[in-house]
Amino acid sequence: MSAKKQQLTLPLAKAPEIIRSNQKDSSLEYSLKSSLVDTIRLIMGPNYLNNASARSGGNAISKYLTIDVVCRILYLGLTTGIGNRTLGEEYTDLVYAEESDSGNRTRKAVVLRRIALILGLSGLVENYLQQKTKQLISKPSNRGKLISRVISSKYTPSLDMVRNLHLAVFYMTTHGSKFYQLTKRIVGFRYYLGHAESNNNNNNNGMGYEVLGALLVFQSLFNYYKQITDTSATETERGSAGASESHAKEIDLSDPTMLRFIPNESRACVLCLSMMKSPSVTNCGHLFCWNCIIEWTSEKPECPLCRSFCERQNVLLLSAH
Repeated sequence: MSAKKQQLTLPLAKAPEIIRSNQKDSSLEYSLKSSLVDTIRLIMGPNYLNNASARSGGNAISKYLTIDVVCRILYLGLTTGIGNRTLGEEYTDLVYAEESDSGNRTRKAVVLRRIALILGLSGLVENYLQQKTKQLISKPSNRGKLISRVISSKYTPSLDMVRNLHLAVFYMTTHGSKFYQLTKRIVGFRYYLGHAESNNNNNNNGMGYEVLGALLVFQSLFNYYKQITDTSATETERGSAGASESHAKEIDLSDPTMLRFIPNESRACVLCLSMMKSPSVTNCGHLFCWNCIIEWTSEKPECPLCRSFCERQNVLLLSAH
């Protein structure tokens, strides 16, 4: 039997192998990012990232997101980009479906698909689209007004919801090709096992994942309903909230009479390095400027200091009446 014919008889990978591979790669990418951040801080100083972003007119959030994207591009570029398997794929013995040998698939097309895969998985395309979306909503052009209304509509599902529904399809598909990431489904990269599948694994693979997929569908639909109702409630209460905010006094910690129990060395926000304005507390107890921590948790749901899980709805704004 030829090598090409053997490749065609390889079984499609199932959910357990793909999930373990993704977990292994995610762990390695996180270690790479932590090492890079520690190296930058060791060479340039512990506050370099925040100070540099402040001088350049940006913010610490964009700096850390840039590091995250660079690490993913570096990891994927040195593996998938040059035709090698990632360490996670080697760990579970997964291989991509290679179509470069077929007459309909040229070498150039394969390279372009791999580049598209790296750009999609790295988050570079997603971050770019998010920035463009924010610009379109804040300053819509005449041509983009309709698009802006659609994007900002309460009936438009969020990207997280789309991801969850795609993940539900992954869990509920017990036979055929598996696409764990949405990018791989779009690009069309399919996973195969690099070894013969045992009868025991063939019978047990996928058990229980259908239930998990159904739960994800239910969760997505519930979150969508909550998104619509919460937005409607916010619009209703916005008028009354504006009246109450006029009576609330904004807290500026550059004023020593405000919240005197906070020592001087703790009154500066670690994200913008300025005295806190509208100080807000996370569920782990750390204080930041309202705008800084809301922007941070919108991009990354964790505390910038201790990295404990924190979503933007968990942030509490301190106010003085």
